[in-house]
Amino acid sequence: MLRTERMYKLTVIGAKKYLEEVVDALYDLGAVHIKEYEKSDEFFDIGKPFEKSERISKLLMKVRAILSLLPKDVEVDGKRAGSFKKFDELEAWCIEIHEKLEKLHDALRKYTETQEKLKTKAEHLKMLEKLNLKPELLTEYSTIQWKIILTKNDDLVKKLESKAKDVCEFRVAEYDGGKLIAVFYRKDAEKKVNEIMSNYEHAVVELKELEGMEGSPTILKKEVEKELVKVEKEIEKLQEKIKEIAKRVKPILLYWQEVLEEEAEKAEAPLKFATSPNVFMLKGWVPKKNAEKVKKTLEKITNKTIYLKFEEVDEKKENAPVKFAHPKGVDNFQYFMEMYSLPRYSEIDPTLFVALTFPVYFGFILGDVGYGLTSLIAFLLLRQKFPNLKKLMNIFIFSAIMTIVFGFVYGEFFGLNEIAGIKMPVLIHRVHETMDLLLISVAIGIIHVNLGFILGIINEWKLHGFKKALFEKASWLIIEGGVVMYYLASKSYIAIPKETGIAVTLAGVVMLAKGEGIKGVVELPTLLSHTLSYARLMGAGIASAGLAMVIDSIAGQLMAKGSVFVLFAILLVIMGHVMNIMLGIMEGFLHSLRLNYVEFFTKFFIGGGFPYNPFGKKSKMR
Repeated sequence: MLRTERMYKLTVIGAKKYLEEVVDALYDLGAVHIKEYEKSDEFFDIGKPFEKSERISKLLMKVRAILSLLPKDVEVDGKRAGSFKKFDELEAWCIEIHEKLEKLHDALRKYTETQEKLKTKAEHLKMLEKLNLKPELLTEYSTIQWKIILTKNDDLVKKLESKAKDVCEFRVAEYDGGKLIAVFYRKDAEKKVNEIMSNYEHAVVELKELEGMEGSPTILKKEVEKELVKVEKEIEKLQEKIKEIAKRVKPILLYWQEVLEEEAEKAEAPLKFATSPNVFMLKGWVPKKNAEKVKKTLEKITNKTIYLKFEEVDEKKENAPVKFAHPKGVDNFQYFMEMYSLPRYSEIDPTLFVALTFPVYFGFILGDVGYGLTSLIAFLLLRQKFPNLKKLMNIFIFSAIMTIVFGFVYGEFFGLNEIAGIKMPVLIHRVHETMDLLLISVAIGIIHVNLGFILGIINEWKLHGFKKALFEKASWLIIEGGVVMYYLASKSYIAIPKETGIAVTLAGVVMLAKGEGIKGVVELPTLLSHTLSYARLMGAGIASAGLAMVIDSIAGQLMAKGSVFVLFAILLVIMGHVMNIMLGIMEGFLHSLRLNYVEFFTKFFIGGGFPYNPFGKKSKMR
């Protein structure tokens, strides 16, 4: 659990005639993380895709193109292979379906365009109906200009209406929450009218599609609406035909899309290999537990003519892909590592420590039985509604459980010290015993920070030897030890001279300067600041508890007044506690994460690892 899964470096060399079979076998195994070959010598070149690659890619594009023409809301129950025995048959079928769908979509597009035009025409006829204007009046005149205007500003109506000497005809009607204006004015007044309109928000209605129409706008609108109904029926028929085709072909297309994606990945796999005219070579990594299976499989398909080499990864010189190896529960906290940075293969994996501390810090801050139960129910519902956030919701569920545990420690239930009239036992009253809570918070910080230094010592010792671990990491612990010795001696708790503590502290500083240089000495104050940073556990928790008590106190005062104040009290309790829970969750999340990322990780964690991404089927040997 403290190390990522152990890997072998793998080298495979074989006759080129077996290349396609080896690729198929590796794909089915789904265990080898292939390292892409970078040309570095004259003997080997980068491999070329198999001949079938281009054809498979084109067929895959055709399948995806057909799927893009199908409605997204058509659900299918599973996937079906269809009755194709060769790619030729699948290709011919895809061409036929694609042509059929394109014809239907072309027809649908034309009808949709017609539908939009008819809707616009009907809308504009409705405007003329409101204004009691026939469309034939909206033509070109030798001395008169006209405009149809939409506005919500009554001042524009008044201004235009006031230009009586320039306006020949002026009509106004209520329309869509505003004013619809028809204004006919002398052409030589065009500039004046435009100046007036420019001062007010408005829209000029274009009526080009009504050209050539004559008669009552009411009758014309009814005719257009009848035509619109016919067009919409045709659209429904076409959509239904497309849905029927989708129900029939979508399961087959989804199946073949998956198959072709696999085939395309296999066909392009040689691009990662090194090849010569007769030989291929690949390098990569494989989990140790899968090594024997890979060896037997590749030897079997090549009649043991293949060369396989499994080597230990030299952690001091090389990196390898990271595959987490955590039990159920802890694996959820990989989410935080993926969000921050993956550990290097050579490092201690801190996921377990995050899994142990994050929920505890979260619960320490929020710490209320009522808040814990409420957030637990909320997170369970969210996990069900958003399955793609399952890991994050599981983390919050663990944290909500710890909130309930700490709620019993503090004896708090929605800020009160009782549940249904039963007094809760209180181990620590965090509002009154703040100093005790502060000491506990700082003690947690001391343990967590020093654990980080210990992990740093282990990492450095493993990678760079005892001397580097001693000077770079152990020196911090020696400095701490010296300070503690000085304090205990000055208080006469231990029978040693105070100078001994000073000497140990100075020795630690010298060691640190030798190990990390001036940078380490400059960062000495962070030893205190990082430890005191854990006081935020106490501070954020007291703020949450204090706000809960204030909400309950004010609500109690309102309840005592009776009548309508009871309703206000209930609303205050609900809204106040919901807001406090949300703030508490946010603070619990941010502070718990910060204490791990900033105060803990900086003592030992380098990061920069890359994920294990094996070639092949995702369900195999993972």
